[in-house]
Amino acid sequence: MIALLKIRGALPYIGVIFLNAIVDLGDKIILQNTIFKVYDGSTQIVLTALVNALILLPFVMFFTPAGFISDRFSKAKVLHHASKVSLGIVLLIVLAYYFGWFEISLFLTFLLAAQSAFFSPAKYGLIKELFGKDHLTEGNGIVQAVTIVAILLSSLLFSLLFESMITGTEQDASEILTHVWPIALLLVAAAILQVWLTTRVPTIVEGDKSLRFNMQKYLHFGYLKENFAIATKNRVIIESILGLGIFFGVSQVVLAIFGVHLKEVAGEHNTAIAQGIMALAGLGIAAGSILTAKLSEKYIETGLIPLGAAGVMLSIYAITKTASLWLLGVEFFLFGLFGGFLIVVLNALIQYRASIHELGRVMATSNFVQNWFMLLFLGLTIYSALHGTDTQSLFHILIAVVGIGALYAFLTLPQFLLRLLFKIVALFRYHLRIHGVENFPKDGAALLMGNHVSYIDWMVLSIASPRRVSFVIDRVFYDKWYLRPFLKFFGAIPISSRGSKDAFKAVIEKLEQGKIVCIFPEGALTRNGHLGKFQRGYERITREIDVPIIPFYIRGLWGSRFSHAHAKLKHNVSIRERDIGVSFGKALPSSTKASELKRVIFELQIESWSKYVDTLPPIQHAWLKMAKSQGEKLSVADATGTKLSNHKLAAVVFAFAQKIRAKSPQSQNIGIVMPTSAGGAIVNLAVLSLGKTVVNLNYTASKVSIAHAIAVSDLDTIYTSRQFLSKLKGRGIDIEEVLSNVDV
Repeated sequence: MIALLKIRGALPYIGVIFLNAIVDLGDKIILQNTIFKVYDGSTQIVLTALVNALILLPFVMFFTPAGFISDRFSKAKVLHHASKVSLGIVLLIVLAYYFGWFEISLFLTFLLAAQSAFFSPAKYGLIKELFGKDHLTEGNGIVQAVTIVAILLSSLLFSLLFESMITGTEQDASEILTHVWPIALLLVAAAILQVWLTTRVPTIVEGDKSLRFNMQKYLHFGYLKENFAIATKNRVIIESILGLGIFFGVSQVVLAIFGVHLKEVAGEHNTAIAQGIMALAGLGIAAGSILTAKLSEKYIETGLIPLGAAGVMLSIYAITKTASLWLLGVEFFLFGLFGGFLIVVLNALIQYRASIHELGRVMATSNFVQNWFMLLFLGLTIYSALHGTDTQSLFHILIAVVGIGALYAFLTLPQFLLRLLFKIVALFRYHLRIHGVENFPKDGAALLMGNHVSYIDWMVLSIASPRRVSFVIDRVFYDKWYLRPFLKFFGAIPISSRGSKDAFKAVIEKLEQGKIVCIFPEGALTRNGHLGKFQRGYERITREIDVPIIPFYIRGLWGSRFSHAHAKLKHNVSIRERDIGVSFGKALPSSTKASELKRVIFELQIESWSKYVDTLPPIQHAWLKMAKSQGEKLSVADATGTKLSNHKLAAVVFAFAQKIRAKSPQSQNIGIVMPTSAGGAIVNLAVLSLGKTVVNLNYTASKVSIAHAIAVSDLDTIYTSRQFLSKLKGRGIDIEEVLSNVDV
């Protein structure tokens, strides 16, 4: 991520993002703090909601022309000209504050938001131009982090300055503004610096001069109708847009009524404290975004949707019951954390489901709907406050709205929520690596087929698969009373030797519905950790329905307590240290025979283990870690009767390493001529522990081959045993002549 900041224009661009957030939020905070000080009850709620609405309204009114201008002209130039407009508006805001024109200040806030509505598409569009398509996630992460820092800084800085400049004797909003107007000079300074920095942002992509804006079409909502038609084609997209709209609408109401709530339950009138508590939600969103990225490393973790909705609901409920400022801060952080789950996952689903050529219009529609939801919720808040509804009642309405959304998410995504819980448990007990997720089809049916290692293969595959999977399971397990409800809930299909026809019929029905079904072609758990014979029963299914076969290989579960491995193997590997992996191969045609399928999965096995080996630490590090943990247990034994514990082996290895360091300080490559014995293990580990390269010579090879090996390995030092060389000579193998040119 730091490397991205070295890209030409990146730092000025980040500076513009930071200053733009400072300017926009600084004015809002001054006005909200003024309202907080002067008004109480329903009037405070109405005016706070009005300020938020004035900021949102331009994004609804101008979203189509703003997007057009961002595509028609260079985005860097749009930033520059919009920044100059921002500077002019901020100068007018200073005058309005100075003369105490509160109503005019509200109108200027609307104008500043209108400028931001045109600024925003160009700002976000530059992420791809500056950082490239391959770094979109990191670029968005930088922008999000900088924006949150600006929000936190503005909330605290402007609130502290505001508190320091008022006397407490002011009678109305106009009087407060005349006292705090110097704060607005900071906004002017930030706006001037912003204008200068925009001149340092390079023009990378010129605007599309062929674009023409049809005013008649715009006035008759033609663009809006087109965008909605595209967005509503996909159920997942429209549900994600509605989910985001509800969350942001609820968030606006929470922020609008919290000031009154804080006065009523905690008796707190300090604006810095109020703004600081609400700003913690921003930190929560950042933390939630990072955690979501961790849990969604290979695919979009939709199980976070019901969890996030439930968390938002419980956070709001906790806020209504809390008077402690510290607890309120924690609850706002959690509100942002769970909200971060929703924001990231729902936006990712929209981007994933939308066609690449329609994504811009879909995202514009999403933003339009979100802003309308926020305006609608704020309008209802103003209406409720004017009719005497107190903050507790408003909070309870929000809880009910979010509760309905959470219930819907639970009912539609229960399997994904359980999958998420499995994943969280697995993160504490296993290190799971997933490869080949891109081979999964986005939509449509497929047969998932691979090796069967343990009783928890289904759980590991559920975690690794981006889509819900139904498993074919032995009826002996399916019919157990304590497993049946759970397996039925997950859509498992029971099979037995006598009832295979019914099972195959059920599999075909699910495939016809466009679902993923997993069959273990071995038909039973492996007894030795290797691939067994593949049964051909699945071929009866693929003869009736043409669906792709997705091969997979599960690595690392052999030797776990859930496998048929020997008890000694299970005991030697700690469950917390187990590294497991799932590799998905490219889709195979439905005509693939059992023998060919086994060959493909065998190749996946080789590929999976090769990738795993690349992640392992050096041999000497792994050995030392194991030696420390196993202590006095037997480590090495050979035919000579030598037996060494782990501690004794380590002592001998390091003692011998000191001798090698003294004898061969400059040699990197060290030759070794030793049998497979305790002595051979000691010398190898001693050389490796010094960071030197081991070259084990094959003493049964010809003298010419050994001499060639010594030459190409650039060996000047070889370690061996006199006793061993004597034994070799007795067997007719005399290699001392070959070793005469090196230090032995």
